[in-house]
Amino acid sequence: MLVPDVGIWKKAYGESHTGVPINTNMILTIGSNTKTYIATLMLKLQEKGLLNISDTIGKWIINKPYTNGKVTIKQLLNHTSGFGDFSYNPLFIEAIRTDFYRGWQPEEMYQFFEPPYFTTPGSDYRYSDQNTLLAGIIIEKVTNEPLKNSLRELVLSPVGLDKTVYYPFEKTTLTIPHSWSADYSVTGELEDLDAIGYSRIAFCSADNAAGGMLSTAEENARFWNALMSGKNINQNSLELMKQFVPAGAPNFGYGLCLEQRINFLNGRTVFAHNGYVPGSINDNAYDPQSGVCITILTNQDAIKNCKPVLETLHKVTLQYKK
Repeated sequence: MLVPDVGIWKKAYGESHTGVPINTNMILTIGSNTKTYIATLMLKLQEKGLLNISDTIGKWIINKPYTNGKVTIKQLLNHTSGFGDFSYNPLFIEAIRTDFYRGWQPEEMYQFFEPPYFTTPGSDYRYSDQNTLLAGIIIEKVTNEPLKNSLRELVLSPVGLDKTVYYPFEKTTLTIPHSWSADYSVTGELEDLDAIGYSRIAFCSADNAAGGMLSTAEENARFWNALMSGKNINQNSLELMKQFVPAGAPNFGYGLCLEQRINFLNGRTVFAHNGYVPGSINDNAYDPQSGVCITILTNQDAIKNCKPVLETLHKVTLQYKK
């Protein structure tokens, strides 16, 4: 938890596995929280004049399955493209489970692309990993370099995020705790995935720009602080990111890979993005009234709702104002 002009509070609880406690220097998968980093990078490239988020993706993505070239980059980032989601394709899930150590390239995901949820771009909202995966492919075509390079140069390094990595394309020297999942167990009980040979390499590389990053809770909070306080993108870009569309639930809007949760924490509206990877759940909250950033990372996926923890932590910060 980051409180402006006060400092960072961090705490770890629980185990990686038997006899090995979690600590605050461990690095965990952040899943779809990655999307906010990718949108930040897209906006940085727009600031540099290398693209415009109103550009249609057909400028770079040609003759690929289920990829309407008339969709704009903005519609990718706010999930109004209508594109389906490869993450729910049974063939994709089976491919990941077959070899946890296989490294996938983003172009290999086209084989798993799903039919569209709707066919008129901009007419509705539907969340899909295909959107941000395509955004990552476009970034590499625009910059003519691996995504990890531009992400490091333009988003991570400028605000001192040295521990956060684009995995597995970047390596980490930090310990990654074991992942615990009820989804892989025939009994429905939590199971130590690492003990049965699980690796994050396949899932993170396949999910790529849609969910491949690892971070510490502290660095992820620092990212959100830098983003929302205008230290990473300029004010015009930040306002674009905050152009929210209705996102299928009351009091919930979605901008450019940015969630608006209205009256979500102790009556306050926050900006956020959560994430899921097998064996991991995380969530965040940025309170614009106080500038407080809270990040929760877990090494198990049985906690489906982090809100009670976020709300409890947020409650102690209500005394602070920007």
